[in-house]
Amino acid sequence: MDLEIQSAKLQLINIKTTLLTAEDEKKALISENSVVDSKLLEAEFMKEKLQAELRELNQRNSTLLSKIDETEKAAIDFQIERDGLIADNLQLNNKVKELLTQF
Repeated sequence: MDLEIQSAKLQLINIKTTLLTAEDEKKALISENSVVDSKLLEAEFMKEKLQAELRELNQRNSTLLSKIDETEKAAIDFQIERDGLIADNLQLNNKVKELLTQF
């Protein structure tokens, strides 16, 4: 009977040791899970922040592209106006020459 009691005590000790080991592993996993959850939240926050920044940059890019387009159109208009002024200047120079040759 003493042998059975000793055997039962050893089994109980083994079970308790296994239980303690399992509890330690559970605590470690819970801690690891907490760290992973924290990192996931941080990543989600960063993702949303970057998406907001991307939207802002896209808006600014669109505005700048619009300004570039307007500037290119204005440059074309100025070039046309300049060409017209050059042509007018040539005509005026020719008239001046004509008038000078008449006198």
